[in-house]
Amino acid sequence: MTRLMRTVGLATALASVATSGCAISWSSGTRVWTDPVEQVLVLPVNNLDRVEARTHNGAIIYQGHAEGLAEGKVIAKVKGGGDDLADAQAALEAIEVFVEPSADGTTRIGRRWKGVKKSTWGCSVDFQIDGPAELAFDAETHNGAIKARAVSGDIKAKTHNGGVDVQGDGGTLWAKTHNGAIEAEYKGQQVDLITHNGRVEVRAEGGPLDVVTHNGRISAHHVGGPAKLKTHNGGIRVGHAGESLEAKTHNGAIEADLAENPAPQAKLKTHNGRVTILLAEEASAKIDLDSDGGHLECELPLSNAVIEKKRGRMTGTIGDGSGRLTAETHRGRISIEKK
Repeated sequence: MTRLMRTVGLATALASVATSGCAISWSSGTRVWTDPVEQVLVLPVNNLDRVEARTHNGAIIYQGHAEGLAEGKVIAKVKGGGDDLADAQAALEAIEVFVEPSADGTTRIGRRWKGVKKSTWGCSVDFQIDGPAELAFDAETHNGAIKARAVSGDIKAKTHNGGVDVQGDGGTLWAKTHNGAIEAEYKGQQVDLITHNGRVEVRAEGGPLDVVTHNGRISAHHVGGPAKLKTHNGGIRVGHAGESLEAKTHNGAIEADLAENPAPQAKLKTHNGRVTILLAEEASAKIDLDSDGGHLECELPLSNAVIEKKRGRMTGTIGDGSGRLTAETHRGRISIEKK
């Protein structure tokens, strides 16, 4: 039995999406959706090196299993949409969900129309996948979230309207969304995270880290390699940075904990916000702080100090000067604090 769900204006439709997770296709004029129908498919694991999962309206979830998995499983929750209940039911019956292994070790998971798609039809498919941990995972959707757990290999996650939440190790991570947050815990060779409207929280204990957002804060912890962090509207907080750090925002504060690096390399820049740098007592670095007339402070002993109070600039050397710190703001204070 299906349940009739009608959209009666923009506000009602948005409320329905928020509460029930229904995907509504505005371009096709879809107004009615069936209840979700669950399909369970087998995911063969022999010689499986890569999983590619695709949907347009729906979430994708992958759970890796380290050992003892005789066969994997794909659970698909499918909904059809149409002008009325009969049309939506016809759309549901025309949707095919597939799991297709190939000789190159890649298995493709997705959905397609069995025949010619009517212009009034809509399709929403959520995938929940259980498979081996040691493989590459590639997921893409347009309206929906992506989540991956316990993946020991490369991860690629792309969505437009939805968040990305991944945990894994062993390879490279690339994640992109336009409207949504990104949360990542990854130990690998390279991490690249991109969003436009959303926060980014990442723990990257491996190679280089590159994070870009426009409207959202960035939090990065236990960064093992060089890090480049950029946002426009939002603060940046870095805990336990690695080899080198570049952090830039326009509207927001920057806080960088560099205490684990005895010779820190960092370039920090904001336009509207304070800058706080935490260093170990034994740290060594040449510093160049520019606050455009704002307050400057350094708690560690500073040799060869040059302080221009009117301009708001301070230069000098901490320890033997083996590191390099530059910090800049136009409306805020800059402080180097001892941790």
